[in-house]
Amino acid sequence: MTKTIFIYILSTLLIFIILGVQYAETYTEYLDVFFLNIFYLLAFSATILILLKYSNIRLRSILTICFFFNLFLGTAYVVSINNHTDLFFQYVPSDAPFYDEAGRQVAEGNLIEGIQTLIKETKYGLDDMGMVFYVGMVYKVIDSPLLLKLVNLIINLLTTYLIFKLARPFMSKRFALLAALVFSISSFNLWFLIVGLKEPVVILLLVSYFHFLIKYMNTRKPGYFILMVLTGGSLATFRIALVLFTLVATAIAFVFRKGVDLRKALAIITLLGILGSSLYIYRDPVSSLINRENASVYKGDTETSSKINFPIVFAAGVFGPFPTIIPKTDKLQADVSVYAPSLILKVVISIYFLYGLVFMFKEKHYSMIALAAFCCIEILALTMIDSTFKLRYSFPHFPLFYIIAFYGMYYVFEKKWNESRLLREAAIGFQIASLGIVLLWNVLRL
Repeated sequence: MTKTIFIYILSTLLIFIILGVQYAETYTEYLDVFFLNIFYLLAFSATILILLKYSNIRLRSILTICFFFNLFLGTAYVVSINNHTDLFFQYVPSDAPFYDEAGRQVAEGNLIEGIQTLIKETKYGLDDMGMVFYVGMVYKVIDSPLLLKLVNLIINLLTTYLIFKLARPFMSKRFALLAALVFSISSFNLWFLIVGLKEPVVILLLVSYFHFLIKYMNTRKPGYFILMVLTGGSLATFRIALVLFTLVATAIAFVFRKGVDLRKALAIITLLGILGSSLYIYRDPVSSLINRENASVYKGDTETSSKINFPIVFAAGVFGPFPTIIPKTDKLQADVSVYAPSLILKVVISIYFLYGLVFMFKEKHYSMIALAAFCCIEILALTMIDSTFKLRYSFPHFPLFYIIAFYGMYYVFEKKWNESRLLREAAIGFQIASLGIVLLWNVLRL
């Protein structure tokens, strides 16, 4: 596993240096962002390498590291954002200013006017009512975006804890903690924690839902079912499509909870076929609903993919989204460049996600099917509407993706599965090839 991290560190630094030198004139306005991303990469990598040396890691230590790591790096990015925009949101603000405005109205005691303002300005409707309420409740304490960022850091600790609890039944404590840590301090997760978007709350609700789902499947206690309904239903006020995905994933999980046979497999294939066909038939209205005007990088990424081939859309869903490394000034890519250090790691470890899908059936960990089903459904849905390049659309399944990927690593590196050596060698080959694709992707975009 240490070798995988070293490949990631050295290759990522090399890619940053190659692109940074070759295209230096294209990001002079965001030079500080480029070097801040490199600093993040070094801090992120050092944290993981240090923890890999310890066999007995404590959950309390992981939560402490997550909080202070995100607090320190988050503060650095907030200062950089404020220097560029005089705002506490993003380099290229999108939804966050609307949430801020509507949240202030809610904080003043008028929830209806706050929601009406958001609908009038953005035409998002129900999808964002939960975020307006959340921002309003925070602003009732102190009317400051900085407080919202701090509350998000605390919410992230609860999410980190739940990721660990969700992963622990399927792997060792060490790997479950690493899965929780790596997601928690990932640059894309850190970015959503500090910019005032709804993703931190969405992830908390989603991880909570699957935690309660698996608890209910194992114990059948009605309390867990009630918590499932509450967390799953709350998702409708943040992103309605996720409710449909969780329902389908839940149905699949209950079908396979006692094992797999041909009849069940055919039933699920039929269900997914109907879902996929529906998405394809109605791809235009669905795409117009999802691809809002502020999705600034969507068009550029789609144009880039067309230079290669349509299958890259699906590949971006499974292995990506592919990172944008250079914060090119004229395309306003400073925001998405922050994702790059951790997105490259996601590309590198995605082979273990595929291994994990195989191991869960071989080891009869059928409870994990719920997690895998949600990941696959979201990837399929985004592929059908050519939207796998927008990180905000793909992000909801990331914590589940990391759990399955580290589950795959656990069986390859710690359980020493029969063909572990062959799998490790195949993974290294894949990782080297994928890093070449990342470099090519960025050259095509520039």
